[in-house]
Amino acid sequence: MDGRVYRQKDCLFPSRCEGVDYFLNSIKEHIPNTQLVINFHDWPQVNKHFNQLLPVFSFSKTDEFFDIMYPAWSFWKGGPALSLYPKGIGRWDEFYEKLVQKSKIWTWNKKKDLGFFIGSRTSSERDHLILLSRGHPELVEAKYTKNQAWKSIKVCYKIHRNKI
Repeated sequence: MDGRVYRQKDCLFPSRCEGVDYFLNSIKEHIPNTQLVINFHDWPQVNKHFNQLLPVFSFSKTDEFFDIMYPAWSFWKGGPALSLYPKGIGRWDEFYEKLVQKSKIWTWNKKKDLGFFIGSRTSSERDHLILLSRGHPELVEAKYTKNQAWKSIKVCYKIHRNKI
C-alpha cells in the first residue's frame, strides 16, 4: 500500500519469504495498491473443482488449478541448497551470468549424456526418480536437496520393500 509491502509476520519458510520480499520490494512502485495472497508451498492451492477464482500467486501450477504463476522465490534470493551452494544459489539474475560464462567452457560436446535432477521432496512421486538413479546411475543422477531428503527413507522402504 502506498509504495510499501506489508505481510503476515509469521513465515512458514523464511528463505522463501525473504525471496518474495525481495521480489515485491523491487516492483512495489510499479503496481497500484493491491491485496493478494502468495502461496509459499510447493503445490498450487485454488482447485478448479470448487470453481472459485481467487487471487493466489503460486510458483507451481497444473491445469486443474486457477493459481496465477509468478517467478519462484529462488529466482530472487536463496534457492535450493546444493553441495556447491549450501546456502542456496542466491539471486537468479546474478547466478545466470555465471551459467553463461561456464557454458562457454563446458560446450555440449563436453557434457555427459545423462539426465539430472536435484530438488525438494514435495511428494512421494519423485521417489521413483531417485530410486531409478540409484539403480541405473548411467541413466540419471537424481538427488533431493538436504532439507527434504530425510522424508524419502520411510516412503521408499514402504513402497519398494518387496523389490529389495
